[in-house]
Amino acid sequence: MNTSELRKLTDEVVSIVKDAGEIVLEIYSKDHKNIQKKSDSSPLTEADTLANNFIISKLNSLELKFPIISEETTLPPFSTRSKWKYYWLIDPLDGTKEFINKNGEFTINVSLVSGDKSIIGVVFAPVFDTLYFSSLGNGAYKKKFLGNQETKIKVKSFERSSFVIANSRSHKNDDFNRFVSLYNFLIDT
Repeated sequence: MNTSELRKLTDEVVSIVKDAGEIVLEIYSKDHKNIQKKSDSSPLTEADTLANNFIISKLNSLELKFPIISEETTLPPFSTRSKWKYYWLIDPLDGTKEFINKNGEFTINVSLVSGDKSIIGVVFAPVFDTLYFSSLGNGAYKKKFLGNQETKIKVKSFERSSFVIANSRSHKNDDFNRFVSLYNFLIDT
């Protein structure tokens, strides 16, 4: 796929993810007591399911068809997946605990993967009206839908002597704290 094809496909995915965000926000504004548990005991809400179904349906309706791996569906066997040249990787509601706790810190994530590299990535934080997207050869952008603002992102150059560690407030545990303490990192919580 060339850069113009990737950019066109990225724009289509941005639209899909924005619409999925609207579905999630509608449920977020309600009292969502219907919380189920997945096999790994993590929570599953109506928003996870509806966003998942919507995104899968829309990705399947695109001109270019690729297999889909979603956090909310059964993972195909590796013997099948290993033959895929491209596939969609989605997490329709990353941060379900944050969604349930209504702190706004959740995202909708869609990526097109080729081999072991993401060639399109879209991450949307609907409560903050902030969407990040990129595609191979086209750069990375931050988009705000209110006011239709789009800003190109420039990344910092990597400095071997500096590190940044990020961790979810819902998943912080003793193992994480021990790891960080080994390196005397300053943690901003």
